[in-house]
Amino acid sequence: METWVLYAIFSLFTAGIFNFGYKVITKRWYNTSYTSFFTYLSAAFFSGLYYLYTYWDSLYVFSWYIILFFAFGNTFFFFLSTLSRVKALYNVDTVIFFPIYKTFFPILMTIFSFFILNENLNWKEFLWIIFWIAVPLLLITKSENVLQKNLKLGLILIILTSIFTAIATIFSKILILKELNLDFFIFVALLVWTFFSAVSYKIFDKKSKQSYSKKGIFPFAIALWFIQFISFYTFAYALKWNLAIVVTINSFSILIPIILSVIFYKEEMTRKKAFVIFLSIVSVILFI
Repeated sequence: METWVLYAIFSLFTAGIFNFGYKVITKRWYNTSYTSFFTYLSAAFFSGLYYLYTYWDSLYVFSWYIILFFAFGNTFFFFLSTLSRVKALYNVDTVIFFPIYKTFFPILMTIFSFFILNENLNWKEFLWIIFWIAVPLLLITKSENVLQKNLKLGLILIILTSIFTAIATIFSKILILKELNLDFFIFVALLVWTFFSAVSYKIFDKKSKQSYSKKGIFPFAIALWFIQFISFYTFAYALKWNLAIVVTINSFSILIPIILSVIFYKEEMTRKKAFVIFLSIVSVILFI
């Protein structure tokens, strides 16, 4: 198995656990920006130590200003996707959010990969991607409109989350194509993410009349940064290969928060939803 496939598979597991963290945030009634601040502050600190340890004898970074631009763009849109993701999870269950998100996001990435980057796909890979992204559409039914808090608003937020995440991923892919320092990019991106979280909390959330819980938030945030750093790092290195395929493999991570939400938060798992998840698993196994 090629190295990029291992990176992609490892990133999907850590991304899945990290995405379940968003569900925990909504269930524990944490403030998203407040939690993100401590999460990314910790991640930026340790990624900075890793960068210094790796490049201590040559700290000057070629084209650092370009890396700053890409890190800022990547983080800005990822942070927007974080906010819209949490808002969406207030309105729909994870068994709806993640499969639908997994449909829209890979579509956007496949279009960019094929038409803009001119990355080639053979017929087997193309059919596999179509099958993989189409299966979750079976989850949108009239009955779900009754079960969910606000299915229509949730779907709008899922589409916004997909668009924001796609733009953020494009920044990462272009940086890799330019063969710039990826470790420095990760450090700066996490540092900028800390800044955005602090600004969002101070300007918007502090003025909100909404009351949030802080019980157990610090150990939760510290655990979350570790998972996020590994997920971000492995996904970024996997992007050195075909964008559409890497993103599609990574989207397999949607199964983890769904399963964990059913186990820990007793979300409804119908036979139809279970069948959709089963088809998703089969499609990935057949590809790998």
